[in-house]
Amino acid sequence: MKVATPICAIIAIVACSSCATLLKGTTDQIMVSTDPAGAKVSINGQQSGETPFVATVPSSQNLHIHLQKAGYQDQDIEDDASFRWGYEFWSFVAYVIPLVVDLSDGAAWGHEQTMIAGHLQPVAQPVAVPQQTPVPLKPATPST
Repeated sequence: MKVATPICAIIAIVACSSCATLLKGTTDQIMVSTDPAGAKVSINGQQSGETPFVATVPSSQNLHIHLQKAGYQDQDIEDDASFRWGYEFWSFVAYVIPLVVDLSDGAAWGHEQTMIAGHLQPVAQPVAVPQQTPVPLKPATPST
């Protein structure tokens, strides 16, 4: 029993000591909206839905977001994951184990942009030029 108590305490500390994993988790919610709404959203090459759209993505994953709507120019947006120094500094100061846990499960990273907005530009439509029919010229008559 004397050995079990310290072992249980160590297990509890290890299991509950990862700061970013506990406070923020290993995923981020990203909201994608467009002007005009109704654009198709692809995240990292996979069709995801239409705007407005909310996606849950791994915190450590870089995102390539492709927006597409008929009659408008496509738009590509990059949202790279960045290292969360605030969580990890305190994890390192408090314990080394939380730092290792946060690094291994991806909670040490996250997306700065959680709201992504795209403004789609209309595709220039070709202007129809009316076709003119040639007017026949009258032959010149000699003057007398």
